[in-house]
Amino acid sequence: MGLVDYIGSIGSIDSIGAIDVNSRDKTNTHIEHALAAARGAQQAAHAPYSRFKVGAALLDADKNLTTGCNVESASFGLTLCAERNAISTRIAQLGTADRQPPIEVVAIRTDAATPSAPCGASRQWLAEFCPPSTLVVSEA
Repeated sequence: MGLVDYIGSIGSIDSIGAIDVNSRDKTNTHIEHALAAARGAQQAAHAPYSRFKVGAALLDADKNLTTGCNVESASFGLTLCAERNAISTRIAQLGTADRQPPIEVVAIRTDAATPSAPCGASRQWLAEFCPPSTLVVSEA
């Protein structure tokens, strides 16, 4: 695995650095677990137009893991981003956000040459459903 890009926390998503997920730090173990789930979700992505497949995973304080992938529509405005798909799935599985443990890690996986940050719509959803301390990591 090695280094992945740390996009930042929900409170400051523009802080970009690197995290060595091979260290035995508990947080890094949780990040690796979430990234592995995002890799799996990416395989299910429906991206016949852009060919840009994205997987996302949300890991909460109770270690519940929820995944999502992007689902494209011929009308790009109707495309569902992986992060928003994961949040929707989480609500469908666990109930309304106010009854769920807080999300601690958002992991994103793409095939881009460099890790990708969430789009504007996904950032808005993440801001509404995640505490400011939630880590956002991306792997290419």
